[in-house]
Amino acid sequence: MHITELRLMTDCLVEQRNFYTHTLGLPLLNETEASMTVGVGATRLVFLQAAPEMHPFYHFAFNIPSSKFALAKAWLALRCPLLEIDGANQVNHESWNAQSFYFYDPAGNVVEFIARYNLPMGESGAFGSHDLLNVSEIGLVVDNVFATIESIERSVGVKVWKEKSDTFTAMGDDNGLFIVAKSGRIWLMTDKPAEVHPFEMTIQGSASLHYKIADFPYHINVVPQDQK
Repeated sequence: MHITELRLMTDCLVEQRNFYTHTLGLPLLNETEASMTVGVGATRLVFLQAAPEMHPFYHFAFNIPSSKFALAKAWLALRCPLLEIDGANQVNHESWNAQSFYFYDPAGNVVEFIARYNLPMGESGAFGSHDLLNVSEIGLVVDNVFATIESIERSVGVKVWKEKSDTFTAMGDDNGLFIVAKSGRIWLMTDKPAEVHPFEMTIQGSASLHYKIADFPYHINVVPQDQK
């Protein structure tokens, strides 16, 4: 599953712009008074100004080359604190054949850099923002995980990846995943319970489709590869 665009809400648009363009060095693709768009490899990441009473946050992940995991970790640690639990600042996802580390952005999003060893390793050399390959995960917070994954499988055609449970199930593949999490479940490496906040995303598929998850503010657009 390839995520070509992800649109999130934020209550601190200026701080997000400065962080993603200056701290992380991502290219600014578009900006208005109410939004800004940066390029994360093959994905357009859009932040939209939230209403004053909203304080949205999300979990999402960026794929990085597995050949540069240690370099990426050192690079990011110079720019912002890495999240730690029990003195550890990285996670080994054995069943996913991956490693990752986490940080907060200015809006309190739980952001992850993940190296997936089932994908091509990538080139050697110093790590930089150009090595961020794509947005590869978005947390999709719901009340009933099983009902949601059945609906997505039936309507969108994205399948469960690895194991499934009633509190956390990944759907998709190494390139892109829905992280379907039960509301209130604590995000890994944090003490933050998962909350429902609106987002819209575009993924590649075989035919055009717009899908809204029932009773939740999540919109998934599917477009053929030649229309990305």
